[in-house]
Amino acid sequence: MHGKLFATAALAGMFVIGCSEDSDSTAGVKEDADVVAELDTLIVHDAVTVKKHSKDTVVVRDTVNTKDTVKVLDTVVVHDTIPVKKADVALEKGTISGVSQKGPFVKGSNVTVFELDGTNELLQTGRSFNGTISADDGSFKIKNVSLVSSYVRLTVDGFFLDELTGGKTMTAITLRALSDLSDDHMNVNVNLITHLEYDRVAYLLEKNPSMTLVEAKKQAEKEIFAQFFIDGSTFGYAEDLDIFGTSEADAALLAISAMLPMNLNVSSITERLTSLSDDMAEDGKIDDQKTMNTIAVWAMINDVEGMLPKIRKNILSWKISEDVPAFEKYVRTFWQKQLGFGECGSSEFPVGIVVDIPDGELKIVANPSVNKGEDTRYTCVDSSGVGYVWRMADDIEKDTMGLGRSFDDGFMRDGLINKDSLYVFDNGAFRKADDREKFVKNGCTIKNENKTLKFQYSAYLCTNGQWEFDIDNSDKGTVKDAHNTNVYKTVGIGGQVWMAENVNNDFGNDDNWYCLDQSAENCEKYGTLYPLGMAYDGIKFDYDEIMNPSDENLVYCSVYRGRCEMDDEHQGVCPDGFHIPSFEEYETLVNYVDIFNGDESVATSLKSTEGWNNDANGTDRFGFNALPAGWRVHGDETYFTSSGEEARFWLKMWKNIEYFKVDANDTQPAHSSTNMEFYVRCLQNSKN
Repeated sequence: MHGKLFATAALAGMFVIGCSEDSDSTAGVKEDADVVAELDTLIVHDAVTVKKHSKDTVVVRDTVNTKDTVKVLDTVVVHDTIPVKKADVALEKGTISGVSQKGPFVKGSNVTVFELDGTNELLQTGRSFNGTISADDGSFKIKNVSLVSSYVRLTVDGFFLDELTGGKTMTAITLRALSDLSDDHMNVNVNLITHLEYDRVAYLLEKNPSMTLVEAKKQAEKEIFAQFFIDGSTFGYAEDLDIFGTSEADAALLAISAMLPMNLNVSSITERLTSLSDDMAEDGKIDDQKTMNTIAVWAMINDVEGMLPKIRKNILSWKISEDVPAFEKYVRTFWQKQLGFGECGSSEFPVGIVVDIPDGELKIVANPSVNKGEDTRYTCVDSSGVGYVWRMADDIEKDTMGLGRSFDDGFMRDGLINKDSLYVFDNGAFRKADDREKFVKNGCTIKNENKTLKFQYSAYLCTNGQWEFDIDNSDKGTVKDAHNTNVYKTVGIGGQVWMAENVNNDFGNDDNWYCLDQSAENCEKYGTLYPLGMAYDGIKFDYDEIMNPSDENLVYCSVYRGRCEMDDEHQGVCPDGFHIPSFEEYETLVNYVDIFNGDESVATSLKSTEGWNNDANGTDRFGFNALPAGWRVHGDETYFTSSGEEARFWLKMWKNIEYFKVDANDTQPAHSSTNMEFYVRCLQNSKN
């Protein structure tokens, strides 16, 4: 059976504050603001358990006016007294207003003001006043508030607009604030700083009896900002800050509000805020550096990937304010210093330096090729938008770090890390080389404009920032056919020297059998048509011998389906020092032409400038001069075909491919039948 204690308090005297020995809940009484200071009698009803440092204690739960007596309904402990004389009332029928923000709390969120006892214990008196946010801007106004003490605790519970997504959260969150309403300080904003400082303020007041609430708040706020490398010594009180304000303090608040939650769900945000607040309570520092590093890495990634402008855009889209404070610099300063980058643009970290951070420890990269791929690297840049700033280094910066700037324009080299990448020194800095520069191993820069470069067998003119094939200054020559007196033109195309015309050798045949339409004039113009065996062996065979070889001819390529003996560079009917091109060498030609021919097709670049049907003449850009001589089918019925439409050339046999063709629109390798006759275009031996 509980004992009972009765106490009486008159309005002009002192009233009793009590707590029960068997209750661990907290609660507050909601009184009519118009009669707070006019009660004649109070009934002390229940008590609470006090949590150390939290100061969330409710010391009076219920009151009932029973005229001139105080009736106690349960056993209580007398804890404290508060004078409630009319003259000592801190606020009578006043209004408390402010804004509640993580992002702004939305319409329907609840705001509660709890009166505290005015002592350093921050005990609740039991008086509380409720309000509701009526718009999505987070603003609130609670009228008819009458208080004895100027110390108050505010809580806001509800959904809010998220800076990261721009939308409303799906789960509610609760934030809190402490304030001293004296000196008409009736505007109290609730935000992340007021929330984080709560436990620290309570601890400071408990350990320093002479410290005021204002002094404790000022110290705690400065300490919180310091954890984010922000000097808050000149900032006002946390409950005066506004993420839509224009001051440096407002910008700092917005930066912290954007960073702390990261992309966590609301319950995880609450857990993080509670953990950080508790961490700071006793020494004013956040010891959990793992969490701070996690926040810093998140901030870094979102900074370098362009998320900060999106946050600004989201805030402006709410149309609550036309201004967004310059929060970006505080985000950037935090992650750079938290991760140990140092001051970008200083003598120690000048613009252009590249660093990496293995395991959180900053290291200037003396040899970027070490630990390839293990560490992300960063560089200091001078951004026109934000000034000196660290950002993630790109491939160029990683691959050219430490090379300096003492190079001639056009100088090229491979990357320090990515050995397959090539870079050009252009106008004082390196850039990626284009495909043409990669081939000629020299950069076409402004300083090299209109200059001619000779590389391998071709010449190139630097024009409009790009190397163009220069046929006039490329290698040209001739080669004499050892089989007869013919002399063929040659042209250098990249790293190859090609004959600029087809082989013309009919092995003394007097009926022009191997000429198009059996015309000697066509042999002079187009060259000789060859069966595959004759092209490979360089000797004349009867057609019957090709189809039915004798034993003594088995070593020859006339027996070509897998039984042909071929040299690496197989001469066949080609002049000395030249050979029938392989499939790979044909591909080399096509790939080279594709790099240097601009927007036209490879076929257009290789075709002659005349002789093609249907206005399909080419540009002969590289001097290859593929003529549309067609080809011949030899068998029971012999006929010529595709004259004016195609050029076909034998290749050294590879798998199921024996020739390549050039037609009106394309060039491609293909498989032939035994009774087809094509032309031979020879390639100079690589051993020459």
